[in-house]
This record gives sequence, C-alpha cells and structure tokens, in this order.
Amino acid sequence: MVDQAHAPYTSLGVRRKCVLAGQDMRYHRRMPTQFESPKNSSDQEFTYLAIGMVAGAIPGIVIGLLVALPLGNPAMWVSVVGGIGIIIGMVSARMIYRKKTRARKKSPQ
Repeated sequence: MVDQAHAPYTSLGVRRKCVLAGQDMRYHRRMPTQFESPKNSSDQEFTYLAIGMVAGAIPGIVIGLLVALPLGNPAMWVSVVGGIGIIIGMVSARMIYRKKTRARKKSPQ
C-alpha cells in the first residue's frame, strides 16, 4: 500500500491520495484544454498583448546580451532591457489593438 505522504504528485498520485483519504475523484479532474480562436474582444486583446510581449522580449534579450558584452553582468542587462522591451511591446500592442477596434467600429458593414 502506498503511504499517503509519499504518493507522487502525478494524476495517479492524486488518485491514490483521494482513494486513501476517502475523497471523491470528481473534485480533482482537470479542466479540458481549449484550442479555439479568440471570439470576444477581451480574448482578442489578450492575444494582442501576448504577441506584443513576445515581440518586445526577444529584441530586448538580444539587445541586453549585446550591451552586456562590453559592460559585463549579462543577467542584469538582459533583465533590464528585456523588461523594457516587454513594456514597449505591450504598449505598442495595446495601441494597435485600439486602432483596429476603432477602425472596425467606424466602418459600415
């Protein structure tokens, strides 16, 4: 018998813990994964922000590494410049999203 304190933290371990503790397994099911395109405006805005974060982080990391070559301390420069890149990417994505939604609202269909 598996000791309750030493059960692994896998789905099988959760099942063993529930059986040993007398709990119902319905409360430990995982939510289904959703692979849908964003439909409402907040989902679309989140998609724009996520793309903007990545688009700002990648050049920020590269620039941070290039700045660190002559100055040293690459972890600091990657963090600082990467963070600035993420912020710039998010602000840019927000502005682009607002511009597109305003254009959609103004255009007659």
